[in-house]
Amino acid sequence: MYFGTFVDQCMKAIGDPLGSHWARTLVFEFAKDAIRAFPIPRPMQTTLTASAGVHLYNLPLAFREVVSVEYPTGEQPPAYLNRLSHQNPAFWQADGYYDVARNYADSAGHQLCLSASPSAGETILVCYLADHDTAMGEYTTISVPDRYLHILILYVVWHAWLERLGAEQKDPTAHTALLGELADAARQAETAYQAAAGQALAESAESHRTPALRMDGFDRIY
Repeated sequence: MYFGTFVDQCMKAIGDPLGSHWARTLVFEFAKDAIRAFPIPRPMQTTLTASAGVHLYNLPLAFREVVSVEYPTGEQPPAYLNRLSHQNPAFWQADGYYDVARNYADSAGHQLCLSASPSAGETILVCYLADHDTAMGEYTTISVPDRYLHILILYVVWHAWLERLGAEQKDPTAHTALLGELADAARQAETAYQAAAGQALAESAESHRTPALRMDGFDRIY
């Protein structure tokens, strides 16, 4: 779905399709925040081309968690590496390991580290979980699957009520009853969002592909 179409749906969900109370530009930002806050990362894969004798390779900036590393690619059955901390002396004594660490050299992102010394032109297939794209325009396709869009809408409704409550609290003439109604609406919207997001997260965990094992005390947990 295009992001602009999704924003229109959000406007309808908060009962303000024409933007009488909430400007579309504001709801646009709420919708981006909803994607940013969505707890289920998107599954991605990237193919890295090896250079002779090079052990470190930059991963995409949206990288969050590794699922599997296949190297070398094209074998049947596929050849998957095991994860082991590169700080463990055993890491450098065999070719079957990988590790993922912060890219401290560039102060951004993560790097894949291979224990093997690859040949030039070999490929490494990395399956990973990534952050969703939040650099959205009207015609940008949302990376969150359609089956979860109702959760994003609940987030927008929640924050729309919070914004309205905040605006009324700044008005010295606002009635206490109105403030109470808005606060109740915001709490109910938050409860609905948290319940839907929690259910989706639990269902995703049940069907999640088993991530690579962290093998010993040298391994770090992100």
